[in-house]
Amino acid sequence: MTDHRTNNPPKASHEGTGHFAEFIAELRRRRVIRVALVYMVAAWVIMQVAQTTFPALLLPDWSVTLVVILLVLGFPLALILAWAYQVEADSASHSETSVQIVLDKNRKVDFIIIAGLAAVVVVLAFELYVKDTTSAPAVATDRPPPVSVATSARATRPSIGVLPFVNLSDDPQNGYFADGLAEEILNLLVRMQEIDVASRTSSFYFKGKDVDISMVANHLGVTNVLEGSVRRQGDTIRVTAQLIEAETGFHLWSNTYERKLEDIFKIQDDIARQIANGLDVVLSNDSDALLDRVPTDSVEAYQFYLQGRDYLRGEHTETRLQSAMTLFDHAIDIDSNFAEAYAGLCDSLLALYEHSRSTDFFEQAERACHRGLTLDAGAGDVNASLGNLYRLSGQYDKAVIEFERAIALNNRNVDAYSGLGDIYLRQNRLDEAESAYQQVIDLQPGYWRGYLEIGNFLFATGRIQEAVESFTYVVDVTPDNATGHLNLGSAYFMLGDFENAAAMWRKSIELEPRTSTYFNVGNSYFFLGRFDDAAEMYRQASELAPEDFEVWGALGDAYHYTDDDKELAEPAYLKAIELGEKLLDINQSDARTLAAVAQYYAKTGNAQHASALLIQADDLEPHNMDVQYFSAVTNVSLGKEDAAVTAITKAVELGYPTEMLQLDVGLSPIIDDNLLEELLAYGK
Repeated sequence: MTDHRTNNPPKASHEGTGHFAEFIAELRRRRVIRVALVYMVAAWVIMQVAQTTFPALLLPDWSVTLVVILLVLGFPLALILAWAYQVEADSASHSETSVQIVLDKNRKVDFIIIAGLAAVVVVLAFELYVKDTTSAPAVATDRPPPVSVATSARATRPSIGVLPFVNLSDDPQNGYFADGLAEEILNLLVRMQEIDVASRTSSFYFKGKDVDISMVANHLGVTNVLEGSVRRQGDTIRVTAQLIEAETGFHLWSNTYERKLEDIFKIQDDIARQIANGLDVVLSNDSDALLDRVPTDSVEAYQFYLQGRDYLRGEHTETRLQSAMTLFDHAIDIDSNFAEAYAGLCDSLLALYEHSRSTDFFEQAERACHRGLTLDAGAGDVNASLGNLYRLSGQYDKAVIEFERAIALNNRNVDAYSGLGDIYLRQNRLDEAESAYQQVIDLQPGYWRGYLEIGNFLFATGRIQEAVESFTYVVDVTPDNATGHLNLGSAYFMLGDFENAAAMWRKSIELEPRTSTYFNVGNSYFFLGRFDDAAEMYRQASELAPEDFEVWGALGDAYHYTDDDKELAEPAYLKAIELGEKLLDINQSDARTLAAVAQYYAKTGNAQHASALLIQADDLEPHNMDVQYFSAVTNVSLGKEDAAVTAITKAVELGYPTEMLQLDVGLSPIIDDNLLEELLAYGK
């Protein structure tokens, strides 16, 4: 290999030194060097101002970097302008008077160039960042959300939020009609792929609130807002709607419709088209066809449907769900081909099933969902309802397909994202589950249901303190929310804060007596050794939900430890087994139910079947905290203390609170001082 290096030092070349000196002299004469020095000083001042003021304006950290880049790019421009200006001046004259004029002009150009460039920097920074950051959504509550809300940059496509329409009718009961009209217009806009639409739950957060339009837009992350009012008298309706550009407050479009009630679909269609025109949107053939679609030919059926949806919007109490179910039934009786009414009926029945554990509700929901799918497979509501049906029956792959179809039709379908989160949680895909729940919050910032769902996720995965924060936010923004108080009480209880737990549960019962509240109060008495009081609470729970297998199982446990009612324990366990097996006929993949039923088999002496169910549950969801806890209690009953210790250790590792260990009579045979010390170490 040849080395081309040389030991002789290179010779320096001095050729052209005279030309370089002349060039420098020319730069000085044309004051280019002076401009450069003034520019650098001005640039330094601008950077100092940016570093000081931009954070106070809540601008992104990298906006300062942008200023630096623009100043660097402006430097050669300043030099070129200085040189070019001098050439122009020199060509004018060579007299002393001309030279003086040139010097005066040069002094002016220094400042003109610097001022101009500085103005460009400030304007660009403002246009690119100040406007964008002010359009980010913010949660409009006194208490900040416990989970971060993602701020979205302004989209390139037009975006809109649809506020609930104001009911101006004499009868306040017509409020459902005003809300329903706004929601149906929102649904039409959602199906247009050319427009981004804020979710209904986010928009409806502002119902009844006197809030500035710009604040609404910031909260929803949109650039335009639709608001309106409805007055109804008999079969005549008067609808006023106006589309407002949030930043300027300019009315892009407004109109008033005074029509017969039978024209309601034409009004919705016209408003949606006028919004598209106001936003300068050219609709595709698919979007145009969606506007022509009429969900039902019966205005009467449509009114029942709107009332049913109104009941489903609120907290899912049993009373509201029963009312919704009845209203959807009325709509279907009038129009048996009303697909959306079947979807609403399916949603109501599935929610009732989750409340009561009655398999009759599930079977009815199954029929309603499939009927809706047969009538209109392209209705996003139907896909989301069917996804929930598959989720609750353990058909997770099918559920994912339906939820993804619903999202494809409406990428802001929060029910579909929530359903995906539930499935991912079951499959121990915890990061994906949390991301799906967070997506619900991002799409509906400030709305309580998103925080309730992510709080349930945090609770199920042993992150109890974080769950407390989410549930606290729920009760702060909705003080009359019985579910929020119930879940917050449960979280306090798991942390060993029995006083706050009891207070939250008392408030929940005051708001609405329900099965789960009596059940939880019964649990608190049970852990405190007050077994007769626990049995009384469980009996009240069983009266409200006679088909809830866990209530009967807990009642059996309470009877088992009482002094006078021990003989009542076995019939209660057998009832729990019967009801639990009916649920497993619907969903054989429900690991939690498998593990819970296993303990009742163990209590009634069927050790073989109890062990088989535990194996199934552990195979399905080995990382489920509840599965491991039930496994520990069951193995204690079976006399398998080593297996019980292994299971409760796993439960603690997965987040089961160590505060509960010494209070649990079902675990007392294995919880000695040594094991407790080990488990406390795991729990830290």
